[in-house]
Amino acid sequence: MTDPGDVPRFGEADLTDCDREPIHVPGSIQPHGCLLAVDPTSGALLQRAGDLARILGREPVPGDDLAALVGGETAARLLAKIPELAARTAPQTTWETGLPGPAGPLDARVHLAEAGLVVELEPAARPGSGLGDLLLRVQAMLAALSGREELSDYLSACADEVRALTGFDRVMVYRFLEDGSGTVVAEAKAPEMESYLGLRYPESDIPKQARALYLKSWTRAIPDIGYVPSPLVPPTSPRTGAPLDLGSAGLRSVSPLHVRYLRNMGVAASMSISIVHRGTLWGLIACHHRTPHHVPLEVLGACELFGQVFSLQLESRLHAMVYEERLRKRRIVEHILSRLSREESLAEGLAHAHPSLVDLVAADGVAICVDGGFAAHGDTPDRAGVERLVAALNAREVGSIFATDRLGALLGEDAAAMGGLAGLVALSVSRTPKDWIFWFRREVVETVTWAGDPDKAVRSGADGGLTPRASFAAWRETVRGRCPPWRDVEIEAAGALRLAILEIVVRRLDEIARERAKAESHQRLLVAELDHRVKNTLANIQALMRHTRRSQATLASYVESLELRIKAMAHAQSLLSESRWRGADLRRLVEEELGRFGHEAISIEGPRLELDARATLCVGMLVHELATNAGRHGALSVPDGRVEVSWRLGEDGLAIDWRETGGPPVAPPQRRGFGRVLIESSLGYELDGTSALAFRPEGVACAVTIPRRHVLAAPAAEEEPAATGTPRAPMGAKVLLVEDSLLTALDVSESLDNLGYQVLGPAARVADALRIVERDRPHVAVLDINLGDEDSFPIADRLVRENIPFVFLTGYDAQSILPERFRDVPCIAKPFSDRLLAASLARLVAERR
Repeated sequence: MTDPGDVPRFGEADLTDCDREPIHVPGSIQPHGCLLAVDPTSGALLQRAGDLARILGREPVPGDDLAALVGGETAARLLAKIPELAARTAPQTTWETGLPGPAGPLDARVHLAEAGLVVELEPAARPGSGLGDLLLRVQAMLAALSGREELSDYLSACADEVRALTGFDRVMVYRFLEDGSGTVVAEAKAPEMESYLGLRYPESDIPKQARALYLKSWTRAIPDIGYVPSPLVPPTSPRTGAPLDLGSAGLRSVSPLHVRYLRNMGVAASMSISIVHRGTLWGLIACHHRTPHHVPLEVLGACELFGQVFSLQLESRLHAMVYEERLRKRRIVEHILSRLSREESLAEGLAHAHPSLVDLVAADGVAICVDGGFAAHGDTPDRAGVERLVAALNAREVGSIFATDRLGALLGEDAAAMGGLAGLVALSVSRTPKDWIFWFRREVVETVTWAGDPDKAVRSGADGGLTPRASFAAWRETVRGRCPPWRDVEIEAAGALRLAILEIVVRRLDEIARERAKAESHQRLLVAELDHRVKNTLANIQALMRHTRRSQATLASYVESLELRIKAMAHAQSLLSESRWRGADLRRLVEEELGRFGHEAISIEGPRLELDARATLCVGMLVHELATNAGRHGALSVPDGRVEVSWRLGEDGLAIDWRETGGPPVAPPQRRGFGRVLIESSLGYELDGTSALAFRPEGVACAVTIPRRHVLAAPAAEEEPAATGTPRAPMGAKVLLVEDSLLTALDVSESLDNLGYQVLGPAARVADALRIVERDRPHVAVLDINLGDEDSFPIADRLVRENIPFVFLTGYDAQSILPERFRDVPCIAKPFSDRLLAASLARLVAERR
């Protein structure tokens, strides 16, 4: 990922010129040692450099080989390194100390190059010392670091140990930053020296090709910057015809630009140890001395070993720190996902999880743009600002994750709308970039202390060459429009969240697809069942119409009887729909049918139980016919009459007893009408039950038995209007009626008018109903749920705000379609019962008062 604001800080030409300098092929070496390039097979001398007479005791002559110059034993030991070096995947250097030489003991550094075996030799500083001494030194240094828990203490101890080993005036731990510059993070120095701790150095101080060489060679020493270079003889390799590549050679001559750089710093000698983290140059241990200072080759070997082990330990520490941070981030992601799993909407889940989202990447604010919605928490732009940000990101096709600590570089003139925000992580949480999570960080104004003016890091000299800056005095720069950079672990956490969210989305889509298929299959079954039930109901109504017509003498009595029978059938079906046609409460079935008479001498006794759907319809019609006969001719037709209905559940099934007393004298009828046929035959025909009708002088009696298989478990008790008289409306009570079917509206209006209510409406549309509420202020309301292409929920919301009670009147299974906020509102099923409607409205009006 790239940041559109990442542009070079310094002149591109300056950096390019520095980067082009061929520092790996200087053609010469530093003269404190000598270099021999020999044929790997024969050992013949190919190239040489340095004061061989001083170090080896003589100058070479034509035909010399390695053995002639260093002795047979030493040559054999050095040539024996070739198989080991050739087997390594990357060029590496090996060391030998205390080798016998013609002019005295030698320390050697050897590496294999295309031009041959390159041998670097220096007089041994401590004859007789060996690998054991090196290991003991390194072990002691590492032991001094082992107890340092904090990273800053660990780095400081590193500087102390290297200074104690090498004797340099100043040792610094120098860390490279993301923008290519570097800073001193630890320092050990002589008391009288100025501190460089915390100073920033520009990228041009260590060009790219120099950093590449630091990865090839773990150590680099310059004992005296005033040295006179010793040229290679011959200047080109006889094997390759090209200059000898000295990139892995410790004696490699130094770039003139770097010599001037050190001289301007007041440094006469220097050394560096590379710090490598996961194959990249993390930093350097940089050593400076005010006077020439030679580090023996064996000490350089110890420094190289220390640098390698230190790099591994540092990598382990950094990895442990990152690992702990990743674990913490993972727990945050898991918490967010746990929250999302409990929410139906991804947008709502993310909005509710905003504290965890902010903590996930250590942001100052988060904005969520998902499913067309917008939610923001903490320091964020407004919605218009975020929309401009989305447009900018889409125009650049930034991909799924984008991060910058310089938001102004992305937005240009629109940056002012960000309100002081400088950092952004943008995370796309959909397959196409339409849904985003944005994290923001505030601008942090930073004062950077540079070692000299970074804009004058490199300039052209009088000779046309490059010259480093002359002053390294602290130079302060105020940096604006930036925030602390986003760390890799934070970007990784955002990416992990994206994958987890997409997994949830895919899983939900899969669940939705399965549920849709299941629902479609269920819907087909329901449609088939509905078709079956509708046709059966229509067939039953058709039969009721025919048989009722035959048993009624006048049109008025026919209409009345047919209406009551259809209402009885509808009431039974309404009770069944409440349980999704599982069954119905026997007590409610009986109370509803007898309640329409408003007679106080009605006794209903029996345990609470449910009948299955088939038994509900049969018993409902049976009770209706008995009640209708009692109301016309029997006990309910006179004030002193009494009806007792009781039931008991035994081993053989359900027994229901109907008994009338106190009514007119009863005599057996002369003919067998349709109602009697229903009473005596329907249970036996449809349920394998019995129904014995008796016309006793004191009153009609009927004994019913129903097989136990038609009886379900007892239902949960619920409050129902008592089977007493129909309550009248309080004087002046106004009721708003909302119903989109004209016939139903007229029917309900008539019922309400008969109950004594002043009907407002009826209204068939939401807008009309809201105008009535505003103008006439009803006391109570009756609302149909479905109003064609709209629903009555906006009206219900307005009534709630106005503290006006209401009841839903609907043909739907209300609990399956009502929003959660209306689950406690009373519902009356269509076709409706006048008594139930009257009781519900009376209760609402009373509660309001």
